[in-house]
Amino acid sequence: MTRLKGGPIMFDAVAAAAPLLNRPFQLVLVGDGPERAAWERIANRVAASNPGNISIEFRGTLDHVMLGRTMRNSDLLIVPSTWPEPFGLVGPEAGLRGLPAVAFSVGGIPEWLTDGINGRLAPGDPPSADGLARAIVQCVGRRACESFSSGRFALDRHVSELLRIFERAIEPDAAARSC
Repeated sequence: MTRLKGGPIMFDAVAAAAPLLNRPFQLVLVGDGPERAAWERIANRVAASNPGNISIEFRGTLDHVMLGRTMRNSDLLIVPSTWPEPFGLVGPEAGLRGLPAVAFSVGGIPEWLTDGINGRLAPGDPPSADGLARAIVQCVGRRACESFSSGRFALDRHVSELLRIFERAIEPDAAARSC
């Protein structure tokens, strides 16, 4: 939890999206970082100004089992990073569980998040709470997304690609055979 991870923008986006959803919005944050206390203060203000409509919980760092359980019990993954994230694993991990995602279109995120297929990309230049709020509203409660388990990040496809790369690497060079 740092400035570049976009927490404050996410809290503003949730405050804007929640009234449009016609149901209580529960935001669960996983992870930790040097700005967690500041994020908690902002989260408390957002929840207090939306009583009964928004609840926000900080769970800290979770092991793989608890992270999987949290994802399976969620409707949406929000990745509010505002810096050019590298590819990362959280999006594909969510997709393997059929969990749609919203994130800003920055860095490597568009490599795993295909707008309208497994979630929504919010404009990333510049990232804004309004853009993220629109993406949240479009996705919450909708699980109509392509499952990564049958898509490009499926384990069997990954293993097949690796085997093909290894086979090419150990194949004698055709030019060397002709000498």
